[in-house]
Amino acid sequence: MYTKEQRNKHLWIIVILSVITFAITSIFNRGAVNLAGEYVDQKGVNTAALTTIIFTIPIVGFFLGTLVTLIPYKGLAYKQKYLRSSLLTIIVIDAIMLANTVLRNFLY
Repeated sequence: MYTKEQRNKHLWIIVILSVITFAITSIFNRGAVNLAGEYVDQKGVNTAALTTIIFTIPIVGFFLGTLVTLIPYKGLAYKQKYLRSSLLTIIVIDAIMLANTVLRNFLY
């Protein structure tokens, strides 16, 4: 069973990963070039990063969580697995985003 303590722990992990990712993006942001070849200033990059962290990652995480929930796990029903699998999927996506941010800013 997915307890309230486990849920809260996963929510805190998501918040911490998101804050660290945004902080690193904001600190090392020097502007960027978008896909159209236009220069985007620091404010635009920060806005895009914040939008991605607050809206896009959770939406994608809950969507992928519906697919992950279809995997059999300890004989639990779909309703019992949905929130857990969605939050764990969001944690994985946030961890990948943080790794990408760190690698992009410290290796280049």
